[in-house]
Amino acid sequence: ALYGRAITWRRRRCVTPCDDFRGTGVRGLDNLRIPDTKDTQMSTSPALHVAIKHQVGSFKLQAEFSAAPGLTAFFGRSGSGKTTLVNLIAGLATPGAGRIEVGDDVLFDANKGINVSPERRRVGYVFQEDRLFPHMTVRGNLTYGQRFRNKATRYHYLDDVTDLLDVGALLDRRPAGLSGGERQRVAIGRALLS
Repeated sequence: ALYGRAITWRRRRCVTPCDDFRGTGVRGLDNLRIPDTKDTQMSTSPALHVAIKHQVGSFKLQAEFSAAPGLTAFFGRSGSGKTTLVNLIAGLATPGAGRIEVGDDVLFDANKGINVSPERRRVGYVFQEDRLFPHMTVRGNLTYGQRFRNKATRYHYLDDVTDLLDVGALLDRRPAGLSGGERQRVAIGRALLS
């Protein structure tokens, strides 16, 4: 059976399991953990609402949850569907059914035929591999997603992010000249700035 649990530091609430995906041999998001950031002041960005169904071969995934503004992370065992879920939210894959919203913006709605392209979703995504552009400097990689932002907020947080991730001294270097940890920090910075 598929269970999603939204957790906070103080309390737990459970999402009802889906009857459609019960049965032998069906894999799902067992013990998916979704941090609830309602009580924090991490961000003023709109909340994320997901209610989707997706199938790839024999793998069936159903997820239904809301995540308050702030950082959202998914935890679970290997093969449970974490990467698939993030790909669906980011628009790198298309759910078979359902709806994905950020605040009042509908990113995907199967019934209404809405499927916003990945670059228009403004979802920061750090891949398991860094996926930096080798021909660009660190600065170019960090600011790549900025062209999709509102002009008033472009580059606004570049100094904050470079300070936070300690990559300011690397801004003029290319990925080939970075260590693995430096490349990963640049990838995280690009996601934060997108």
